[in-house]
Amino acid sequence: MAEFEQHKAIKILFDYITDYEAGGKFEASEFINYFENVMAHLKLVRDQNKLDIVKGVDDTLLGEFDKVPFTTPRGNTDIRYFVAHLLATAFPIIIPMAAQFQQAYRFCSKLRQHKADIDFLELELSPYLLDRNMLRRSPELRYFFLTKISEIQNLNHDPNILEEASYQNLDKLEAIPPSRLFLALRRRNLGTSSNEVLQDRQSPEYKLSEYKFFSKMSSSNPIYHEILLEMGYLKTKIPFLGQVRQFFA
Repeated sequence: MAEFEQHKAIKILFDYITDYEAGGKFEASEFINYFENVMAHLKLVRDQNKLDIVKGVDDTLLGEFDKVPFTTPRGNTDIRYFVAHLLATAFPIIIPMAAQFQQAYRFCSKLRQHKADIDFLELELSPYLLDRNMLRRSPELRYFFLTKISEIQNLNHDPNILEEASYQNLDKLEAIPPSRLFLALRRRNLGTSSNEVLQDRQSPEYKLSEYKFFSKMSSSNPIYHEILLEMGYLKTKIPFLGQVRQFFA
């Protein structure tokens, strides 16, 4: 129990980030494993249902957040920035009693332009995923964080713009900013496969696909292509020469 209460999974994750920031090796698959261990740990803490253990998580998170400045994701602290904001946001959603212990959350909230979680995730954090210079230029890491944001929003039952009545016509769908659209698509994609929604003529995904919107997005940006391909809304990869042309475009 003592080892559990020390919240070692959190410390291991941030030690790995610290080593990376100091010039150490970084493997996306290894990092993802450490991050998922933390998420699993939070669920175990929830099941313990003990205030002192929950408070220990909050104290541990705050201690890790406060070690290295990460006011923006620019520079060498981009991974730390994503991890801190995601864990601070997920903590009270996974563990409802964590709402009593908000030191780590308040620390991150002071760094946010948008104070409401839904606005921060959709309008501030997710756009950084589309910056090719962040997250070690790793498509795997980019898609992983997109998925984590989507999972957190689904757990919190945040409204999804693709399910709002006012966004069921094509003009409104095409006007959604790419970062917000990808997040909305991924959230629905977690529960229903792309093949299934693309066969539903009433779905926004069908309308976007029918009018070649996904293809147009794909041809405009290699990052868009990677994400759409991973979610299953595209079937073929861009040839290497095509990726080079997109990069310089």
